[in-house]
Amino acid sequence: MGTNLYADPEEIRSEVMARIEDWYGPGFCEKGACFYIAHATVAVLCARGHRAIIQAGSMHWRMRPDSAAGSTHFGYEFDLAHPFSKMAIASGTIPEVHIWAALPDYGIMIDFSTAWLRLIAERDHGFTWEAEDPPLYVWGRPPAAAVYRPTIEAIRFVLGFMARLRLNEKKEVDSLVSKD
Repeated sequence: MGTNLYADPEEIRSEVMARIEDWYGPGFCEKGACFYIAHATVAVLCARGHRAIIQAGSMHWRMRPDSAAGSTHFGYEFDLAHPFSKMAIASGTIPEVHIWAALPDYGIMIDFSTAWLRLIAERDHGFTWEAEDPPLYVWGRPPAAAVYRPTIEAIRFVLGFMARLRLNEKKEVDSLVSKD
């Protein structure tokens, strides 16, 4: 376990975002990339000597006052029984879920994807965001406007999905190497 936990969340976020841009290109996070951001966050924190883990489940952010008509929160609901989840899994993609990182030894959750929530809600889903914008990131406890619900089922699914991706990447590399 690392001894310098507070090596500056801004510095860690900067390193994570640089890694994302290097791996996937500029503007990638605007597409809704919590899976990739959480993966990069865990990689950066582990490289710094911390025990970082993936967390996954449902997440909702207040986008309108409770008195408003219609939806008051924007988020992602993990439900493997939902027809859209079943279609995603059948096509080899990940179902609706939100993914973030955690430092369990310190009780800290880390979500570097919050900066794009409003953009995604408005651009991709047609919502009007009337509440305060989410912060650039969450380090620690989420604000009162947000609800994060990790579930063991979601965490197991995401970790299994990551393992299958790594296995597929290894097979692709092995096939390229064996052609030489």
